[in-house]
Amino acid sequence: MRPRVAARGSLDDRLIDLDIRKFAHVSNVRCSLPLKRRKILKFGRCRRTVRHLGRGGGIGRRSGLKIRRWQHLGGSSPPPGTTLICDPMLPPMKYCSNCGSLVGRTVPADDNRERWVCNHCDTTHYQNPLIVVGCVVEQEGRILLCKRAIEPRYGFWTVPAGFMELGESLADGAARETLEEACAKIEIGHMFASIDVIHAGQVHMFFTGKLKGGFGAGDESLETQLFSEADIPWDDLAFRSGRFALQKYFEDRGCNNGVHIHELR
Repeated sequence: MRPRVAARGSLDDRLIDLDIRKFAHVSNVRCSLPLKRRKILKFGRCRRTVRHLGRGGGIGRRSGLKIRRWQHLGGSSPPPGTTLICDPMLPPMKYCSNCGSLVGRTVPADDNRERWVCNHCDTTHYQNPLIVVGCVVEQEGRILLCKRAIEPRYGFWTVPAGFMELGESLADGAARETLEEACAKIEIGHMFASIDVIHAGQVHMFFTGKLKGGFGAGDESLETQLFSEADIPWDDLAFRSGRFALQKYFEDRGCNNGVHIHELR
């Protein structure tokens, strides 16, 4: 999986996923723009200063945003009993993709948590978790791994995986990432692992797969190699989600035992 900007400095395992989050706000734009607007409420107690983790902000081709304008319903406060959530994990953003004006953090009238809202046109930018898809590819009992040629975790090993694209299924995305990172065509099997990476705002989903033909190093890989279970470089794996997927894959021993659920915070 490839962020748009390289990470800086050395990172521990927890910070790796946080570092990926820097780039989450520039992925997967989804827009729905009804004609009318809804009045936006601005609660002072919910406005907080954001420490920008990445450079700039804003949105782009890969931004995890749903952009909507709501019908004006009036009112000056949320319904009684509404719990307001000031979200410290809200990815940084500066400008509205609808009109280019500055945005601010506030709680929309029909919501209970902070969102980025345009100060000029009142467009609300909804930022949602991103989906990462990957595949544990096997050939004659050995697993295909890629040594990363990009940050974060340059030089560490990983199963082929990356951000899902618009217009593809989960399985299609896993096969595409394998082709891009390992130059390998595969026969996709079943989904067997789902990891909620809470602090990164992501969900990582892994499939089984069988290698069909050869393999090589794609643009994002220094090298690719087949490893037996005994030779897996556990201490040099890039991400905890990939480690969990490999562990469960070996535990299943080729059987479909459903989807293993895990959570990382």
